[in-house]
Amino acid sequence: MSEAEALAEDQAAQILEELVASGDAPAQPELFALGTRRERPSERLHALERVGEKVSRALRGAIEPLAAARTRVIAQPITTGAYEDFTDTLAPFTSYSHYRLDPLNGGMLVTIEPQFVVALLERYYGGGIGQAEPFTRKEFTAGEEMLLGRLLDRVVTTLAEQWQPLAPIEPRLVQRETALADIGFLRGEDQVVIQRFTLSPDGCASTTVSIVYPLALIKPIEERMQHQAEDTSPTAAQAWRAKLSSALSEVRLPVRSVLARPEITLNQLMALKVGDVIPIQLTDRTPLLVASRQVAAGTIGEQEGRAAMLIEKIGRN
Repeated sequence: MSEAEALAEDQAAQILEELVASGDAPAQPELFALGTRRERPSERLHALERVGEKVSRALRGAIEPLAAARTRVIAQPITTGAYEDFTDTLAPFTSYSHYRLDPLNGGMLVTIEPQFVVALLERYYGGGIGQAEPFTRKEFTAGEEMLLGRLLDRVVTTLAEQWQPLAPIEPRLVQRETALADIGFLRGEDQVVIQRFTLSPDGCASTTVSIVYPLALIKPIEERMQHQAEDTSPTAAQAWRAKLSSALSEVRLPVRSVLARPEITLNQLMALKVGDVIPIQLTDRTPLLVASRQVAAGTIGEQEGRAAMLIEKIGRN
């Protein structure tokens, strides 16, 4: 060590002692590992969040055939943190699926709650799909494994399709386990990006599917993500209009058809008795109404043993 370096070190030590003595510096130094961050600015991940919104819309159509029910899928805000902090929130028995993301240098982890798989299988084979019971077994049945594989294939395929604007990826299954100790994904202190999707089939308890990416995988492409966010970010009005349109498309409206509308006098109404006949006149087309507005017209018939209407015209006659 040179004399200049030794002098600088002595001066630094003297300044530190004075600060500690005056109470302006902590008595105990804080440890900091270079290259790690407990929090990550979310503005760098806007593009990934938009991918999540697209995935949620696409997943609805992919999962509804398995659930045999209308399903709501909501993309939750992206979070970051240590891998062990995420895994500490999971149940001991959880479905873990580790995928490589070729050609990127890394992979992703998909976690699914076992109760949802059991409830989904029950519904898939025609049973009820009420509140999922606590999962007490230590493994899936063959049928549950089969349905889990189909569910994951749809989730991963949808994810890969929506990732294309950021980076073309080809997910490849490495391993699927139900115990965290058997998954060789990351170390506990490694930083991760967590993307969660809440799935809510009608009549079934909601579940959460989590996609976990190593932060080291996202860092090389986050500049591209940032450019993507800047190039394609909608204006506030456009974003509001898109959200409003999405919300309106989910509104459920009661639809009814009217075969005939006969009119009788009040005296005839008061004199009605069992066996009386009220003549009616059927039109060629039966109107289909929402509230008091006619939206279509068609012919009444039968399909698969149930009454049905064949739509022949949209709008008023």
